[in-house]
Amino acid sequence: MASSLYSNAQHVDFDSVLAMDDPGMVSMFKAIMASGLRGFLGCPAVVYEDALVDFFENASFRNGVVFSTVDGQIVQITEKLFAEKFELPIEGLGDLSEMPKDAIFDARSIVSLSGEQINLSGRKNQMKMPYRLLCDIVAKAISVKARSFNAITVEKFSLMTAVVCGVKMNWEKYLFGVLMKMVAVKSKQAKGFAIQISLLLATFPAVELGESSEFPASKILSKKTVLRFVSINDRDGAEVVAGAAKKKDVSKTMFKALMASGLRGFLGCPAVVYEDALVDFFENASVWNGVVFSTVDGQIVQITEKLFAEKFELPIEGLGDLSEMPKDAIFDARSIVSLYGEQINLSGRKNQMKMPYRLLCDIVAKAISVKAGSFNAITVEKFSLMTAVVCGVKMNWPKYLFGVLMKMVSAKSKQAKGFAIQISLLLATFPAVDLGEASAFSASKILSKKTVFRFVSMNNKDGAEEAAGDAKKKAVSKKRPAADIEAAVPKKRRTSKKRSISSISSLEMVAVAEEAVPIQQMAEQLDVEEPRCSSADAVDLIIQQVLNET
Repeated sequence: MASSLYSNAQHVDFDSVLAMDDPGMVSMFKAIMASGLRGFLGCPAVVYEDALVDFFENASFRNGVVFSTVDGQIVQITEKLFAEKFELPIEGLGDLSEMPKDAIFDARSIVSLSGEQINLSGRKNQMKMPYRLLCDIVAKAISVKARSFNAITVEKFSLMTAVVCGVKMNWEKYLFGVLMKMVAVKSKQAKGFAIQISLLLATFPAVELGESSEFPASKILSKKTVLRFVSINDRDGAEVVAGAAKKKDVSKTMFKALMASGLRGFLGCPAVVYEDALVDFFENASVWNGVVFSTVDGQIVQITEKLFAEKFELPIEGLGDLSEMPKDAIFDARSIVSLYGEQINLSGRKNQMKMPYRLLCDIVAKAISVKAGSFNAITVEKFSLMTAVVCGVKMNWPKYLFGVLMKMVSAKSKQAKGFAIQISLLLATFPAVDLGEASAFSASKILSKKTVFRFVSMNNKDGAEEAAGDAKKKAVSKKRPAADIEAAVPKKRRTSKKRSISSISSLEMVAVAEEAVPIQQMAEQLDVEEPRCSSADAVDLIIQQVLNET
């Protein structure tokens, strides 16, 4: 949809903002005007959505000219047309790498909230309020960046420096360069300039643009929206300083973020499993042309990505590959989840995180990526998934989750088996298949008020043990030697039980799945945890207690 082209956009109503009673804000907007950007940021706010869709679908560039077809008509946008339409200055720096270092040095003090030079690897809350807003403007309306806007980058700050310190910019060259990146093949440049491109297309009389629509008022900076920005950012600043207010509702915030990411239908679906059917499914499953095939009760079942998405109401727009996760979003998330306020170490352990995010780390490991073994270590994959939730990065969940399912059934794959509830519900959509008797999912593995409190209790104890150090070593010294533990494992594995998804030791998926123990996963057989997991591992302690009670 065309609306996605301006979901993060910003435009400026200069008449409104210049009439504000805030001298700092007025001064900042006057600096934008002085830099030569009024015609670009303050042009009439009208968009032609159908024409924009056509433009970006067919656009390319050659010899410094942007070509496209709109309504079957060829349009050519040159740098000269771009400059003339928005009255952009053509003298000055055309490349941000040429920005004078002394200007950047001065700007770091000018924008600072504390008076000290800001950290260019930090966040925008180091800045005075008008410059936090300027940071958003350059990110959303000039360089057009996607996702999180809290992080300061060299590009953003160089653009801010041009405005704050009055450095002359060849805005024609820079902005047209951004447009060319938008239409380039395989470019990671976010799409934008919706208003400006609409106005450029309107200069071609032969082109039928369709019905025009007004730009959303919430995305136009006026006296009202600027005051709202200040209110929100003041609250953010108060939370950063005070700390306690932010911690109060962070658990609810984490679960709400999970819901907002589109995972409620997947993680919160009815918790019923068909154990015999699951055994059949994994014994006979394979992948062919992107479809999962298996036989259950002698009947062939086919699970497609489309069926997977529809069953769990998963969003299909967004990143399908974690390698595409924006670096600035990861940068922000490392501070957001941190227990101490400093960025966490991505090669460390989850006890660097606030409690809700330790739990989120477990959720993504056990119920989404389905990993086996200890869950204390932070990995790039886990943290990228966490970032998607914490920073609201849109994910194509069907593509990612169905990819995990395909790995589960692929020959020689090391992917742990899981999705027991979800596969059970998918199998139930085939009326010809006799699934056998249904069983309720283990209550200890469903996150509820009770089990979350238990998780917090166990993890608080884990933190206390690590802080004390000596107490932990003392407890370890009294433990059974590793050799004895290893000797105990086969004894437990020889325990005979009724044939089921959770007890057939000859089935490879059971051994792996019980180590992974996804949050909505099958009941485990009587096994002892591997000795490489520490006694302070809160999740392993919970698992062990459940095993002992079985």
